[in-house]
Amino acid sequence: MPIFPQRKLTFKHPKQRELRLNSVAKYNEDIDDFKNIKIKLSNERELQFVDGEWISINKSQQEEFDDTARLVRENKRLENENSTLNVKMDIMLDLLTECISEKEAIAKK
Repeated sequence: MPIFPQRKLTFKHPKQRELRLNSVAKYNEDIDDFKNIKIKLSNERELQFVDGEWISINKSQQEEFDDTARLVRENKRLENENSTLNVKMDIMLDLLTECISEKEAIAKK
């Protein structure tokens, strides 16, 4: 009698995945809802979650806060744009310097 009996290997096909009802477009729409989380604690006190911090806002301060938050986001965007432009400028200067030095080396020969 053999130690390991010969068995035929059978391959079981996995079940097909069902189509998901939730689509990526739905998630993209819902993400905007989570960017402006507000909690109303009392009639005059309200907290808003912005950039990882809870900020206390009175109803009278809401318009000022919206303007300030908009300006802070614009400032960050402009700083990022400025840094990328500085990197591009450095690369262009390096390329120009390399080109000029190659032309001078050819002219000396």
